[in-house]
Amino acid sequence: AKKYLTLDVSNIVFSGDGGTESITVKCNSLWTASCDVDWISLSSRSGSGDANITVKAIANPNTTTRQTTITFSDSETILKVSVSQKGISPVLTIKVGNVSFNMIRVDGGTFWMGATSEQGYDYDSDERPIHSVTLSGYYIGETEVTEALWNTVLGISSNNNPKNPKTDITWHEASWFVEQLSAKTGMQFRLLTEAEWEFAARGGTKTKHYKYAGSNNISNVAWYEDNSGGQVHEVATKAPNELGLYDMSGNVWEWCQDYYGSYSSGSVTDPTGPPSGITTRRVLRGGSWLYDYRGSRVSDRLYAHPNSEFSDIGFRLGL
Repeated sequence: AKKYLTLDVSNIVFSGDGGTESITVKCNSLWTASCDVDWISLSSRSGSGDANITVKAIANPNTTTRQTTITFSDSETILKVSVSQKGISPVLTIKVGNVSFNMIRVDGGTFWMGATSEQGYDYDSDERPIHSVTLSGYYIGETEVTEALWNTVLGISSNNNPKNPKTDITWHEASWFVEQLSAKTGMQFRLLTEAEWEFAARGGTKTKHYKYAGSNNISNVAWYEDNSGGQVHEVATKAPNELGLYDMSGNVWEWCQDYYGSYSSGSVTDPTGPPSGITTRRVLRGGSWLYDYRGSRVSDRLYAHPNSEFSDIGFRLGL
């Protein structure tokens, strides 16, 4: 009998979350199937006769669409199935009570962390040595946590401007807040690591290598000592950076998850800072309305005792 090999599909599209699809193979001889990417798995890669093949895709960690091909063949015929997978959502809009906020996706990547050349000679010794950091993808708050979100999540009221960043909070209070928000939403909110913070401030994989978050001109993107009038300002009133994030430079310092410690020169992946016990101090990033221009640089570092609370310290969400 004449050999034949047919498939019931020629194209498969997966969502960013991944999933499974099936391919029906009709064949009267030996066949093989191959796919050379690690995000696709096949329930069988060879057989004899008819078969149903399950194709499984894992979640796409990035916002860009990715593509591959599954190739089926017998001794006479080669057939290809095109596979594409949409990227993960670039923006998550989350509503708590009557307050909505956006979480922006930061695709994973590798960057030089610390006082790189665009920082000039304004850097401090704790910003060296520069070192290579590789991060998995994550979400970050479009703005600092506002008074409105803080009050809504905790069920309290205040006379403060609801569009201002929440300030006068300790590291422990910020950590407690993300637990409350996680419980209300069923999502795993957290504080950002220091490396995640700096990568996002630099614009992630879209970076244009600015000194400040989104510009080499600090006044475009930051409220700081020289233009703040001695007070905090509403979030998102300056220009955003390459990722669409506001106030990564200036307005208020932002608590990070990490303990504060010295950098080392080795390459690291998804670092979480030094282990506990070396210091009790936690990292602050971003500069503020009270600090001079140097604090608003993307590599500048500050630290404080986790029980500290000041009118120019707030925080930003990670996910």
